[in-house]
Amino acid sequence: MLIKAKRVGEDSKARQRKKFARLHKKQHPTTNTIKETVINLSDQKLDDAVYSLLQKGLNFVVTPHSTSIEDILAGMEKAALSLPVEMAEEARQETVRITKKSSWPRDNLRTTERAALKTLIDNVNLTILPADKGNSTMVLNTSDYKRRFLPSWKTQHTEH
Repeated sequence: MLIKAKRVGEDSKARQRKKFARLHKKQHPTTNTIKETVINLSDQKLDDAVYSLLQKGLNFVVTPHSTSIEDILAGMEKAALSLPVEMAEEARQETVRITKKSSWPRDNLRTTERAALKTLIDNVNLTILPADKGNSTMVLNTSDYKRRFLPSWKTQHTEH
């Protein structure tokens, strides 16, 4: 009976380890998997931070470093113009209370990814766009993109 209980316990541990390994592999893909979702057709070599950033997808929203309280208050004032005086004042007070109480969201990019984002934004020689099929992102030389893709797009949209 004791031997059977030990075997059952060991089998259970083995199943749990396999399950953990499978889930870990799914949630933390290897670099090869990341590089499969980003197709680099440019002549520039992309580093791992760029691949990691682009792997997040083109719909990924980067948390801002800071938000201007002046912008929030200016928007509130614009909205308050259409409210009665008492409601406008109440809305202003509530806006100030919320902005004082709130904390900004944590950064959702690593430092290397944020630097990679700045580099990509500043690089006018690269064009980044979604691939036709799958959930992939293509990186092209801007000159190649203009030469290959823009003429066909223009003819498609002017033949009406």
